[in-house]
Amino acid sequence: MVRLSRPLCDIEDDEDNGGSSRPVPKRARRDFPSMTSWRVVQQSEHDGSEEEYEEDDDELDCQEDDEEGEYEEQEYQDEYDNDNDDDVDIEDEEEEPNYEPISDDPINVTLNDPGVLDCPICCETLTIPIFQCDNNGHIACSSCSSKIHQCPSCSSPFGSSRCRAIEKVLESSTTSCRNSKYGCKETMTYDKKREHEKECMHLPCSCPHSGCDFVASRKNLYKHFDTDHVNSATRFMYYSDFSITLKKNEKFLVLQEKDEGTIFILKNCVVEGVGNAVKLCCLQPSFMRESYYKLVAKTKGNVLSLQSSTKSRPRQVYGGPPSKDSFLLIPLDFFRLSDQLKINLSVWPNGVNPPVV
Repeated sequence: MVRLSRPLCDIEDDEDNGGSSRPVPKRARRDFPSMTSWRVVQQSEHDGSEEEYEEDDDELDCQEDDEEGEYEEQEYQDEYDNDNDDDVDIEDEEEEPNYEPISDDPINVTLNDPGVLDCPICCETLTIPIFQCDNNGHIACSSCSSKIHQCPSCSSPFGSSRCRAIEKVLESSTTSCRNSKYGCKETMTYDKKREHEKECMHLPCSCPHSGCDFVASRKNLYKHFDTDHVNSATRFMYYSDFSITLKKNEKFLVLQEKDEGTIFILKNCVVEGVGNAVKLCCLQPSFMRESYYKLVAKTKGNVLSLQSSTKSRPRQVYGGPPSKDSFLLIPLDFFRLSDQLKINLSVWPNGVNPPVV
């Protein structure tokens, strides 16, 4: 019986032929159970004698610790390799493009031909509803489709088929007023454009002074006339009677209210062989409310009087026969003694009715 003081891998054979080193395989050593004593039986090839070896527990524990350390080191190395492989895979992955989500913010669109949203028949701005012909989809506004009944482009009938696509464009399109250059800052959907512009307070009005081509909104025009043509108008006040001198062949007179600056035009139209047709107009957008006025002409016991309402006009119209509006017809006899006539006049503000006589 021999006790080993070195690991099994260093055991030498005692035969005369020399020593031999036979390390025990690690798999075999790792599978050995732990015990307090270890016995190794070796069969001699020559004489068949058996040798038993016993090993101390300390030596076996040392071997097991070394093997466990190697095993843990191998596991750590494998995990490290796996981590590196994952990193390589991540680097090799193609990054997806970072698309921004579609926004609901409005976009700006420029129409090179604004007339594309006008009715091709009446050339007015399209308004909802919009109708299209049955065969080819040519569009027309509601007013035109109800009047002509047939498409002027292809003679196809206009039925009840509406062009929803263009209606949607009108509803979602925002535009500015065409009077923006005169001071209007309003914006509206395209289908409301015509409605707004018909009653826009910044509709342009023309200066009535001869030779002046100034055009501006009503209020700016009043300021312009009060500043640049201060001596060209007769100043008056609402509710108060005042007199003016009208020459027989004088086409018009300019009157301006002192407080508000509103401009009125006293028009004088000569009717050959009859006399003079006289009436009062207000220089302002056509949609604005009228003002009431009273005209009185006197001569040698004769009195002519007219009480009526003004018509709103954005510009002065020169010449021409008297319109269908109310006017005071002054006979030729009133100008017999002179080519001029004194006329008394009273004016009331917009919406104020004159007193009942």
